[in-house]
This record gives sequence, structure tokens and C-alpha cells, in this order.
Amino acid sequence: MTRMGVRHRHGFTLIEMLLVVAVIALLISILLPTLSRAKENANVAICMTRLNQIGNAAHTYTISNQNYFASAFNWTQHVTCWHDWHQKERVTDGLLFPYLGKNYAIYLCPTFMNTYRNGDRPYSACGDTGQAIVPVYSYSMNASMGWQGWAGFTWKTPRVIRNPSRMLFYSEESTWAVPGYSAVSINNGAIGVGPDGIATYHLPESGNLDTGRGNVLFLDLHVDLRHPSETTTLCVQ
Repeated sequence: MTRMGVRHRHGFTLIEMLLVVAVIALLISILLPTLSRAKENANVAICMTRLNQIGNAAHTYTISNQNYFASAFNWTQHVTCWHDWHQKERVTDGLLFPYLGKNYAIYLCPTFMNTYRNGDRPYSACGDTGQAIVPVYSYSMNASMGWQGWAGFTWKTPRVIRNPSRMLFYSEESTWAVPGYSAVSINNGAIGVGPDGIATYHLPESGNLDTGRGNVLFLDLHVDLRHPSETTTLCVQ
């Protein structure tokens, strides 16, 4: 028997439950951006490491080939059309594939995968569209290097580069044209003065993929995040 004046409560009231749900929702809204940025910072580190591996392979190729660079147009090999970053032959037929242990993963940045899959930016891949496209590479070499130098520059060997720490060797490109910075998307494994630009999909402001930066590997093999506005100055000397 319950004693006089003592009441027992069973469970929560509706208001209390709604309050708890609201607090949880608030905490999630606060934590999600932080977790998302932490995940992207981890992806940036992975992409930097892979870019550095490509740089080491490129230097090994250069040493093994009388100190000549691989061409920006055949470090990955053009196959059938532009925007062919989803064709495996682009990688397997490229000059650096044997120097990278024939490892596909090195050619691709996780953020590139997430970005092109978002579907909120146009892209082209040999006329194919939709989610079935699976990229195989996301990096481009300075188009002025090698025997097929572009835009009036042809640096065939490292010896002619005066400042390796300021010379773009390899970089990332976006899968769309970025107004004010690039006229075309990643399309040929080469990044050059004029139409091309360093990627903008790493750590963008307020989710706007045009406002981020891209990883750049320099000839001295250090990697850094750079803004697409620096493309021209870093591709020439």
C-alpha cells in the first residue's frame, strides 16, 4: 500500500521526451561539421601521401631515363577521348605504372571520389554520365615538363628548373570548370598555364566546392594545399 502523500512517477512526460530529442538534435548539428572536417583532413593527408608517392616514382623514372622527365601527356596514357579519368588503360598504359608497383590506389584521392559523386556539379567522362563511372586517377602533371612541353615551355630535365621548391610537379584538378580559375575540368592528366587550374574541392568554405584548395606536389617533393589562383605562377618560372 502506498503511504499517504507519496507519489510514484512512471516514465517520462511527452514534454521531457521532446526536450531530450531537441538536445540530441542540437548536439548532432554541432558535431557533424566537426566530424566532417576531421574526416576531410584525414583525406587530405591520404591524398598528400599518394601524391608524394607519385613524385618519388616520377623521380625514379627520370633517373632511369637519362635524367629526362616522363611527359605530362604520357605519365598516364591518353586512350580514346578527353575526360577519360575513369578508364583503367589511362593508368596501366602510363609510364609511371611500373614504378608505382602497379598499384591503382595511389592514383586516386578519396576526396575526388566523394566530390564527383556528389552530383551537384557537371562533369564529362567520354560522354558517359551517371553514378556508374568509377574514376581511376585524379592527379595531373605540369604540362610544361617533358618532351611535349605546353604553352611555350619545355623543361625536359630537372637541371633546368631554377627553384624546385616553387615549381609545380603534380597537382589535383576539379571535375568541373571553376569560374575565374579554370576553363575545363580534369581531362588529360596534364595541368597547364591557361585553361587549367589547381583543384578546389579540399576544405571548401560553407560547402561551396569552388572555394577550396588542391594538393600540389613540388619538384623538391614537398606537398602543400594551394589555391587555384596560384596555378600560373607555380607552373612556370
